[in-house]
Amino acid sequence: MVDNVEKLKEIKQLLDEGAITEEEFSSLKAKLLSDQQNLPDLNETKPNTKSTTRREGISWPEILAVFFGLMGGLVYLFTKQRFSKKLVVFLLAFLWSGACSSIISSSSNQLVSSKSSETSPPPTKSSETSPPPTKKQPTKSAITPINSFKKVRDDRLLQVNGSEVLESIWSENKFIDPVKSKGGKLIAVYITIKNVGNESGNLFWTDFKLRDQQGRLFDSIEDISEVLTINMWTEEMGLDDSGDQLFPGGTAKTVKVFRVSPDAKNLELVVNAQNVFAIK
Repeated sequence: MVDNVEKLKEIKQLLDEGAITEEEFSSLKAKLLSDQQNLPDLNETKPNTKSTTRREGISWPEILAVFFGLMGGLVYLFTKQRFSKKLVVFLLAFLWSGACSSIISSSSNQLVSSKSSETSPPPTKSSETSPPPTKKQPTKSAITPINSFKKVRDDRLLQVNGSEVLESIWSENKFIDPVKSKGGKLIAVYITIKNVGNESGNLFWTDFKLRDQQGRLFDSIEDISEVLTINMWTEEMGLDDSGDQLFPGGTAKTVKVFRVSPDAKNLELVVNAQNVFAIK
């Protein structure tokens, strides 16, 4: 500002001496005043941007420091020393606990302040979305047609000869209760089994189920009293009993009976959960 005043005096002196015209003096004067207004105010104080973090509450280390300091002083009060010496030690213990509390408090404030100043970038979401995993469709076993043999075990071949729907199964023995449909349907599946192995065994060594078009599975009848009736009925028809032995190279014809839902349709015989046979 002092420099501008001196320059203004010099310009006025030039005007008085006739070195410059009145218009030139006015122009230079206006320029000096404009520069003066655009100068920054150096006395303007900058706002204090430093943020202070105030810690609220008392931490556990401070409480422990004060506690052990006071306890040490109290314990010493009960020793066999002069009272003045006890008082001095108690005051020193109290001052020591206060100093520890102050140090811990200062360290905690610095830690809180440093943590608050750190900012982590927000997580970014990937714009690329991975396609949903494709659900692998289970492979459906090929259906073996009726009157065709298929190996269902290393030493067994099986063939479905046909099937029929029954209302009930009766035996000529009047003392045995009949097998009834019980609101469903009785399905008799007639099969032929060949033993192609080197050891003999029972006819029914494995798992038999019927499966309908909805994928529902129905077990063969396993109730003891009903199985007894079915076995007697099987023998009366000239078929082999399920408990008979099948020797190597032998062939047996028998039947499996199932009770299914009344709405079951398009039934298939499933053997060992993977071999599928048509039943008609």
